Amino acid sequence: MSMQRRLKLVAFGWMPLLLVACSGNTLVGEEAPNIPPLAVALNHRLFDTASMTSSPSGGCSSYQLKPGGPGISSGAGNADGLGVNEMAVDYTVVVKVTDKDKQVIVEKIYDEAFFKSGQRDDFTVTSSDKTMLVRYWATFDADDRPVCAPFTDDGSQTPLR
Repeated sequence: MSMQRRLKLVAFGWMPLLLVACSGNTLVGEEAPNIPPLAVALNHRLFDTASMTSSPSGGCSSYQLKPGGPGISSGAGNADGLGVNEMAVDYTVVVKVTDKDKQVIVEKIYDEAFFKSGQRDDFTVTSSDKTMLVRYWATFDADDRPVCAPFTDDGSQTPLR
């Protein structure tokens, strides 16, 4: 058998295996399964740790979280040299706290389990000579719909996780 004929046999002998391997189920060009969006209201407050006075830059953002959805970003405020930015990414909200030089000093990711837990997340950040307590929690009404807490609610009645 000539060398050329052997190469043809080897090349065409592998062809059926290659076709089988390439014909498997893939998601290329297909849409992800229909997963319902997760509606959430994420509250946040900032406190000066020395006095525990609330900063006026706290607030609440509402999101419709969905895998593969567009990344929606919101500025959660600036306080005493700190910048807080939230971004919806799939079924999560990513929170980044930056210093005055725009360097990320804390990054948190809040997922479906956090939103449904009914608990809050407190963490401290330091910028220049100030230490701030940052507090996040989700709120829902009696019918389990997301609703922002009034600004007078500082989240202290929500248990820690």
